[in-house]
Amino acid sequence: MFLLFASISLLLIILHFSPLAGSLFNGFSAPRNRFEYLASFTIGGMTAVGLQLLTKVKRTWLVTAGILAIVMYIFMYVTGDVADSDTNQGVLVLIQAFVIALVFVLFGWFRKPALGYTLLAVIMIGNILVLNNHQRIEFHEGNNVDQVTREYMLSEDYMNEEQMNLIDRLQAQDETTMPRLDWRGEDTRNNIPLVQEFYGTSAYSSIQNQNMLFLYYEDLEIDMESESVSRYSGFGDRANLYSDLRGKYLMHAKEEEEVVPYGFEEFMESENYVIYENTNVLPFVQTSSTIYDREDALNRSIPEREQAMLSGIILENPAENAEIPDDSPDILEEAEVVPVNGEYNDGQLTVTEEEGGLDIVLGEESETWEDLYVSFYLENNDRDAPGFLLDVNEFRTDRKSHNSLYRTDVNDITIRVESTDTISIRIPEGSYTLDNLALAGETYETLEQAAASETHEDEEVSIKGNRMELEFNNSENDTHLTLPVPYELGWDVKVNGESKDVLETNFAFLGTEIEPGDNTIEFVYYPPFFRFTFVVSVIAFVVTALWGIYKWRQKRTVKNLSAIKWKGFCLFRKESILGTRRTNRREFHVEKRPAYGVVYCRTCCYIKHISSGLRQLFMDGSHRCDCSCHSSAVLVQRRTV
Repeated sequence: MFLLFASISLLLIILHFSPLAGSLFNGFSAPRNRFEYLASFTIGGMTAVGLQLLTKVKRTWLVTAGILAIVMYIFMYVTGDVADSDTNQGVLVLIQAFVIALVFVLFGWFRKPALGYTLLAVIMIGNILVLNNHQRIEFHEGNNVDQVTREYMLSEDYMNEEQMNLIDRLQAQDETTMPRLDWRGEDTRNNIPLVQEFYGTSAYSSIQNQNMLFLYYEDLEIDMESESVSRYSGFGDRANLYSDLRGKYLMHAKEEEEVVPYGFEEFMESENYVIYENTNVLPFVQTSSTIYDREDALNRSIPEREQAMLSGIILENPAENAEIPDDSPDILEEAEVVPVNGEYNDGQLTVTEEEGGLDIVLGEESETWEDLYVSFYLENNDRDAPGFLLDVNEFRTDRKSHNSLYRTDVNDITIRVESTDTISIRIPEGSYTLDNLALAGETYETLEQAAASETHEDEEVSIKGNRMELEFNNSENDTHLTLPVPYELGWDVKVNGESKDVLETNFAFLGTEIEPGDNTIEFVYYPPFFRFTFVVSVIAFVVTALWGIYKWRQKRTVKNLSAIKWKGFCLFRKESILGTRRTNRREFHVEKRPAYGVVYCRTCCYIKHISSGLRQLFMDGSHRCDCSCHSSAVLVQRRTV
């Protein structure tokens, strides 16, 4: 058992130095060593087992182990960054190590029970002090956990009554399917939709749907106003995405200057907050016979990808596909790129003053478009530089440092701004790689056409738990359907009672083929491999139960030995005794016929079944008990096979 715990502990200690292992145990997100909680358990198990065996270890080994442990702790303290820290964590750990090593050696040397209890007390008290000190420094003070109090959780800053009343009013008026509200609180809490109970546009979790993350990072390059792994948030103020993905409402605090995307109008307000409604939101059920190829879409500009999602459905390797319209070409050639407070050559930007960057001067051409999409690759050339703010006209976002655990390592950025004659990109002083500049415009003609369609106004949608049921009339005889629900392994679908393939549509969303006329569609979700693992679990449960019953019956048989009571020797039912012998003051009851027997230890009552061929060893008194008491065992009874 000691070797088992020690081996697992050693493996987990080695994994501590692997960022890949840290990411693996955190849902392939930021490398956080979540497995160290398991390491604490295995090290604790190793310690518990080792303490029981400590009296059997040679004294010289104990002294050697204690000295090596102290040397290792001192080495780590001096060579690591602990000594340079302005906290007392390193000193406290070093003191704990000295005290434990000293009591450890004393107990192993003198083998006194009092020292054993002292060692247990030192280990427990030392761990409590060190761990609580670490929690205080790293979490309570370092991450402002001290501010998360019961008073804060019930305050206006968190469970704001005015906010929740306004959201309740909105939900009472809107009975459509899954109307999403873009609202993350005044301090941008990504999980506020869970707290205030509404369909939102953001979520924070170490384990995310990979299709959604790739949608944000690569497929549509949606900037979340703050670079970070483990989350998705908002739609980057892009009207096409709000409309296509049921982003029906947008909520802002009145005193803050916020961007309102194209097509949103003021809808509802309270004293301090206002809600805007999207006038171009598309229905929950969207169907089309216009199918675009995913690879073709990825070779187009970002506005053209969004327009393809509005005018048709994007699939992976469709049998037949239409050509994506070239409605938003790159217009950078018509603009002039001017460096500001720095130099810009061959994709390298050097900002020499406190702030600088590039100006993209479009001039009168800007009047053609409602919004502009500027795309570029941006990376700080200084690997040790801190994170920085990026401003593109009215849009602000932040970029993490190279050393941040929460850096996405995604440097391709697309920002939507209102159309203007000059787009200003501003970053702090430093050296940057700013390359692959592209500029595209958006008129929203495709969005207006999609919103004007009256398709499926008669849709009936029911969402209960893991099941979605849709009923609508496919009067246009479209071939495919898409829903603003993230695609994930584990979905099954039936169309008019017939099983169909679940399709990944529009890069990351749920879809399937449909039939002309009336359609009744049922989507059901179970976690991937749920059925298989459920069957395996049931089989394992049954096997375990049968094995338990077998062992219980076997144990009961042993307990039903014919011994009546114990008074220094064994008494047995007379009818079961066929012979008796005495050897070395031990009484044995021996079967005359070859059969199985039962070994019984008088000291610890250990019981073991043996073959009849081993009886002579017991009769001679030469066999010892198999347990830790090492007393002589006796053969007491024949057991019928």
